[in-house]
Amino acid sequence: MKSPKRSWSDDGRGVREKSWMGCEGRPTSPFIPLMSTHPSPPVLLSQKGGIVLGVKALDDSHIVSMQGNDRHRNKESRGTWTNRQLIFYKCTLYLFIFSLELKRSVSAPPDSDDFAFFHEGAQGCLGVRDHSLILSTSCEEDNQRWKWVTRGRLFNLGSSLCLGVTTGNITSRSDRSPLGVYTCDREPPRVRWTWNCGQVLDNLNNYLPSPSIWNSSSTAPASKLKWTLHGGVQDLCAKIYREIYTIQGNSHGRPCYLPFLYDGQWFHSCTSIGREDGHLWCATTYDYGKDERWGFCPVKSSGCETFWDTDPLTESCYQFNFQATLSWSEARISCQQQGADLLSITKLHEQTYINGLLTGYSAALWIGLNDLDINGGWQWADSSPLKYLNWEQDQPNHAEEENCAVIRTESSGRWQNRDCSVALPYVCKKRPNATLDPFTTDSWADDEKYECDVGWQAFQAGCYKLTSEKTDWDTAQKTCQKMEANLVSIHTLPELEFILRNLKKDVDQLWIGLHDTDMQMDFQWTDHTPVIFTYWHPFEPNNFRNTQEDCVSIWGAEGRWDDSPCNMTLPSICKKPGTKSDGKPQHQDCKQGWKWHSPACYWVGEDLLTFSEARKSCEDHGAALVTITN
Repeated sequence: MKSPKRSWSDDGRGVREKSWMGCEGRPTSPFIPLMSTHPSPPVLLSQKGGIVLGVKALDDSHIVSMQGNDRHRNKESRGTWTNRQLIFYKCTLYLFIFSLELKRSVSAPPDSDDFAFFHEGAQGCLGVRDHSLILSTSCEEDNQRWKWVTRGRLFNLGSSLCLGVTTGNITSRSDRSPLGVYTCDREPPRVRWTWNCGQVLDNLNNYLPSPSIWNSSSTAPASKLKWTLHGGVQDLCAKIYREIYTIQGNSHGRPCYLPFLYDGQWFHSCTSIGREDGHLWCATTYDYGKDERWGFCPVKSSGCETFWDTDPLTESCYQFNFQATLSWSEARISCQQQGADLLSITKLHEQTYINGLLTGYSAALWIGLNDLDINGGWQWADSSPLKYLNWEQDQPNHAEEENCAVIRTESSGRWQNRDCSVALPYVCKKRPNATLDPFTTDSWADDEKYECDVGWQAFQAGCYKLTSEKTDWDTAQKTCQKMEANLVSIHTLPELEFILRNLKKDVDQLWIGLHDTDMQMDFQWTDHTPVIFTYWHPFEPNNFRNTQEDCVSIWGAEGRWDDSPCNMTLPSICKKPGTKSDGKPQHQDCKQGWKWHSPACYWVGEDLLTFSEARKSCEDHGAALVTITN
């Protein structure tokens, strides 16, 4: 049987690591059989009642052996370790320890998501022994542990079998049950093994109601013989299987198929067995030996090791999945499974760096830009501010259902909106050493009291003033500067809410300090503070009809932002730093029952409400549902 070989993808972004050389100068290949395990091949056995049973439990005994060539020792060499012997024993020890690590990766992954079914009346857990369902008082053995796998199936860890139920006419004899275990690579006729996570316990109660099938001596009333989850697990749906999208390999990003058969063994999770570099992998069909379809498994880590390109200037990391074909939402899940998100581009330098990595390729790749929020405009999936834009001409075109963006190599890295369901390659991004901007953590996170001049209103460390006179944007900025201020910069949602409640009020539209007059579609604040928060209207910013909309206004009751021609005449808001006072910290006059924590007042409701009801309740109090930014 061939083993999945190390992938060197067409784009040249394969695993760039030195090969580990085996002991005694033995040449290595990407997959080396370190274990002499040969479990029995799958065999189908039939029993009455429609129950089909499958392979025996996985043999966990792994033997590693090496045999030295030099069997002759003279009298003088007895008790002395030769170089060859020393190498031999070191290698044997190394391989033995390595095999234990591989074994552990198969049977008990660190983030174990298995569970057990507990029978209240019989005080035992559902297990599998000799191809049959059993009840055992122990709930910690592998043959009592179950987990969700591909296609909504329930997999038994000890037996490597899947739980199924025979459909159709079932015998009414009390010692028979339509429930059984089956080999996971077969679909016997009249057997259903796709389960609804919310109905599994009810199905167990229906299909396994009688203690007689367990040969149990329990005398508990039948009404008390109920199935529950063992060990404090409350929600079986919380353990439901999530697709694991592969990286590189030869499966175009398709998800792992779990369990999969490799070298005569069933694997219910990703494994490093067969790989000398230790990378986790999985098959994307149930039988690797037959189809040889595979990929690397995503690993959530804080660093940027294999599979990532790192910008030395910003230390941001990027992963280009040219060979994958996933929808936008699938691509985002793949990135999130690695502690990342779809690509966001917030600076011209970043766009230039990305363009360099795309040189020589012809593709359209998913990025994180989307307008899936029907109440808002285009935004980055990782919540980065939308301050830099690089749309192609006539893009976005507002076509129906084209709510996600791609970066296209054919247009020198410009962006285009597409249907989110289309299968395309994608780019991930993560910032392993990212920290909160000092502006948000230092200037805006204290409860010190600040004083403002007469006619100005205080919020946090700033002072704000509404100018009702309608002027163009440039005149509004000059008016603010005469008062040693600038057009307002907005850095948090609470700050925006303060402006809406206390300053904007009945004004429909007014100027703020955001603009792209210096460089098209690269927005900056007039006070030169960093752009860390944006709140665009749907379809904004857009340079409507290719006009020069270089200045930004707040428009509408929600305070959404709109890029507008700078020669429009509107009211405006000025902002300048306050003067720190020696007085007591300000609490912004929180209402009774509300608690102040800079930069806002908070209230916790005790009633159980749906999301829509909770949002309306907050709006009735003149507030919004809490936003957590750090």
